[in-house]
Amino acid sequence: FLSTPVLLNATHIMGGEITYQNLGTNQYLVKLVLYRDCSGIQAVTTYQINISSASCGMYDSTFTVYQTSVAQISPVCPGIVTACNGGAAVGVEKYEYENVINLPGNCPDYVFSYLECCRNNSITNLFISASAQARFEATLNNLSTPFNSSPVFTDDPIMFLYTGTLQTINNNATDPDGDSLVYSLAPALDTIGFVQYNPPYTYLNPISSSSPIVLDPQTGILSITPTGSERDVVSILISEY
Repeated sequence: FLSTPVLLNATHIMGGEITYQNLGTNQYLVKLVLYRDCSGIQAVTTYQINISSASCGMYDSTFTVYQTSVAQISPVCPGIVTACNGGAAVGVEKYEYENVINLPGNCPDYVFSYLECCRNNSITNLFISASAQARFEATLNNLSTPFNSSPVFTDDPIMFLYTGTLQTINNNATDPDGDSLVYSLAPALDTIGFVQYNPPYTYLNPISSSSPIVLDPQTGILSITPTGSERDVVSILISEY
């Protein structure tokens, strides 16, 4: 599966995802995508990805991914300058990092993960959000499916929503192996577990809405009618079969 928190507003990281592409026996191109709030601190050119497998006795191994591209993805009205270009308006950049890794063998429970500290204390739906970390991960079973690649999102996440209007957010992904995909809302990840939501918010109801929050498990389309000015965490889990 692939897990990505979207609609985040952290000190600089607003969301992210990890994917992998099989290049041959036990060789994978691992890719980290991060979405940066341009008002926050600068992104760096390299990050460390953790890889583990309990069944194969692999713990706390890391490898480096290198920046390959950066682009502003926030919508901008004519004449408006975002923080990405020295202005005052909110801006979001997409950073991509990647590297090729050779895995030591076939294991059913590989986990690729990246941990970012810490979330911004202005986040509405998390309890003590400033002390909560953001973790993105993807899992791999190359024992039963030795040449599997992960799903990949086809569109950038929607960072901003209009209040009082029914919104449909496309979280569509494709799978290079043609596997069936199922989408579900999932708890946002912390250091080794799940973050604590601030009541009445939960991972199934992460945003104040005047209509039920509906995620289509087949298409990944999320339907919602936001009612307030919030900074919320929404996490989408993709499972492949």
